[in-house]
Amino acid sequence: MKKAQGLSMTTLIIAMLAFIVLVFLVAIFTGKIGNFGSDVDSSIDLFKGKCVLPGTSRKCVDKEDCIPQNGARDIGVHDCVATDSNPEVATDSNPETCCEYY
Repeated sequence: MKKAQGLSMTTLIIAMLAFIVLVFLVAIFTGKIGNFGSDVDSSIDLFKGKCVLPGTSRKCVDKEDCIPQNGARDIGVHDCVATDSNPEVATDSNPETCCEYY
């Protein structure tokens, strides 16, 4: 009987890994990876200092309601101002803070 001729599994795996590394190196040297980092940085800048962020449990509440016993913590961002969804403006007599609920 003759043995079947072909590539071994190890050779195929090494070839696939080499191809992935090659694609990654091409992306680096053509500058595509650098653009990704700057796009992420510009997206982060849009949300710096903001309390209410999409996909989070943050919201502006009265300072006395933001306590650990209620499952909340003050995250130290104080941009809570009047908006359509939050018509009350934080004042000295009615201080609001940004709370994250967990």
